[in-house]
Amino acid sequence: MESPLTRPNDLLEGWKAIAVYCNTSVRTVQSWEHEGLPIHRRSESEKARVFALRSEIDYRSEERRVGKECRSRW
Repeated sequence: MESPLTRPNDLLEGWKAIAVYCNTSVRTVQSWEHEGLPIHRRSESEKARVFALRSEIDYRSEERRVGKECRSRW
């Protein structure tokens, strides 16, 4: 099993990239962060740059039984 960090193109940098991957708006993924969407920050500041890993989003989607779409409703 390969590590999520070794997967090609696993990194999503910034709110726009995360929103596109989740097929929703930036504002929606920002609200999903408070509901458990796995978002990481470059530092502890609220205004720090954000990133996410596709594999973590997919895993959480499966975990929440949303299917392949994180994507239709986080």
